[in-house]
Order: sequence, then structure tokens, then C-alpha cells
Amino acid sequence: MLALSTLEMTLNALKQAPYLQPVLFWLTLGSVLASVVGLAVSNWFLSGSKIWYTLHLSSILFALVFWPYQVISVHHLPLDFTPWVWWGLGMASLSAGFGLSIRWSAVFITLIPVWFVFLRLAPAGGSSSLGRALQDAVYTFLISAVFTALIQMLKFRAAQQDAANLETQAAAAKTATSDAIQRERIRLAAVVQQKIITALEQAATADTMASKKTAAKLAEAAIQKLANYTFEEFDYRETVSVASLFNAIEVAVSSQAPSFKIDSEAIGTIQVPAGVSIALTEATMQAVTNSLMHAGGPEVNRVLVMKANRKGLKIVIKDDGVGFWPNRIHKDRLGFRVMIVRNVESVGGHVNLQTAPGDGTSVILKWDAHE
Repeated sequence: MLALSTLEMTLNALKQAPYLQPVLFWLTLGSVLASVVGLAVSNWFLSGSKIWYTLHLSSILFALVFWPYQVISVHHLPLDFTPWVWWGLGMASLSAGFGLSIRWSAVFITLIPVWFVFLRLAPAGGSSSLGRALQDAVYTFLISAVFTALIQMLKFRAAQQDAANLETQAAAAKTATSDAIQRERIRLAAVVQQKIITALEQAATADTMASKKTAAKLAEAAIQKLANYTFEEFDYRETVSVASLFNAIEVAVSSQAPSFKIDSEAIGTIQVPAGVSIALTEATMQAVTNSLMHAGGPEVNRVLVMKANRKGLKIVIKDDGVGFWPNRIHKDRLGFRVMIVRNVESVGGHVNLQTAPGDGTSVILKWDAHE
């Protein structure tokens, strides 16, 4: 839409060039075209900065304000003359809607058509009839207002969806983390149980004074451990085993996204701080959700791989879906920037995103044990 509108505006501008001051004509047209190029590059290859919407709007306003100074002679303008800037008014109004606050966008979406009415009625604007000028202005206003309102509504819905996703993933991560903690408690309980069994076995086979004393000490230690464990509350500053963490994540992902194939392997008995466990679980669940929402339908292959050894752990959430340009993740999209990157980096981890249009997506979470 931007390309077609700009092309139509440029062709009409070149036709009108003989009637306009060359320096001012090329200055105004060049500034508009430069802002359009910047707008396209920013949205297609970068993060879509709002500054380019503002620059595009400003270039059109510049052309409107200085239009009377562009015209060499109002007496030589052809009949039914329409300033070339009119073909850029609709996109300029949309730029106001995308680049400014709702209040200021409403001001400019209203101001631009009104301004153009006075320009069209003036000799430099073609001395149009009031009816024709109003028709052009209303057309510009309705198109820009409707499209802006539609886009703002979609952005509002997207923000609501992001907030709902964040809440859902936080709840899922909390459940998975609680599951990991519960598994860790069971493991610790098994250790206590083994101590008690060892003490009982020692007592049952004790046949000398020395062995009886050893059995008594083992029993006393086991009873003390059992008593302490009974009233022990889990401290989130403590650690959980990587096996408990992987099991909890596997249960959560299998429940919410059964299409994922899961592969996990833990070598050794590495312990993970509870804070790291929470962050990695939240990031994993968010990456899983992103794949389900954006990668494509059930035909997409999705894999969750979790590996750990004494050096640290790595979690890979991968699909062969549609992919995307990483630098086009808008700053308002919180799922990747907050739930994944910020969460993992806050606990000393690292996030690596590998994706491109048509090449699928891989989100790699790493945490080193020494950190």
C-alpha cells in the first residue's frame, strides 16, 4: 500500500515538475521519498522505530506548508490541477496514527484534510470548488481514520493477548517449579529413608559392643535427620537437581503442548539454584507457546531437547515452521524480550535465537554451573 501510494504520488509529482520551482520541488519530494525508504527499511529489516513515521508525517507537512512557494505562476497551472502532495496525505495520516499518541494522531488526522481544503481553494492549489475540495478531504480523513482505528484496535488486542500469555506462562512456570521442588523433596525423603534403613540393618546385625555403638550412632543421626526434615520448609534460595527440573518441564510441556517431541539427558548430579530453575522454566514455556502461536499448524515438527552435565545445562526449543526475521521483533512484544531473554539473563544465563523466514526457529537457553 505504501509503495503503490508513493509511486502514484511520484508519477504525478514528475508530471507537475514544469510548473514548480525546481529547488523546492526536489527538496520536498526528496524528503518525502527519503522518509518512505526509511520507513520501509525500518519495518522490514529493523525493529520498526516510530521515528520514521514521525519523519514521514513531517515531510508531508513540510510539502503542504511550502506548497504555495513551489508554484512558479498560478496563471500557468492546468485546469483541474491537484497538488501532487494530495496522493501522500492518506499515508501521512496513517503515519500520524502509528507514530504518535492517540491524542496527537487524532489531531493530525483531522488537521491534514482541513489544511488541504484551504490549499485546494487557493490559486496555488488549483482554485478548486468547495465541493471538490471537501470531497478530497473527507476521502482522506475517512481512509486514514478507519485504518488507524483498526490498527490501534489490533495493537490493543495484541497487548491484551500478550498480557494473558504472560500470566498463563507465569502460572505454568510456577506449577512446573513447584513440581520440581516436590520431586526434590521426594528425593531428599528417599535419602532420609535410606539412612533409617541402614541404621535398622546395622542394629539388627550388631553382635558386638562396637557394632552396637555404631548402630546407636546411626540411629541417632537418622532420627535427628528425620526430625529436622519433618519441619523443614523449602528455601527458594536452595537448589533442585537438574533431573527434577527436567522432569517438571517435561510434564508441563507434555500437558500443554503434546505435539512436542521431548528428549532429555542429565549426566551427573548437577544442582540448579531455585531462581535459575524458575527462570529457565518460564523461558521454556514461553518459547513453547511462541512456537504454537506463530510457527504454523499441526504439520510443523516441534522438538524440546534438554541436556545437562557438570558444566551446566542447555535447553533447545526448536521447530521447522515459518520462521521470521529476528530484528523485526517489536519492542512492544513482551513474550520473547521479557519472559525469555530478560528472565534467563537475570540469572546469568544466555539466550540464542536462530531463525529466518522459511527456516524454522530455534531458541537455545544456556546456563553454566559456575555462574
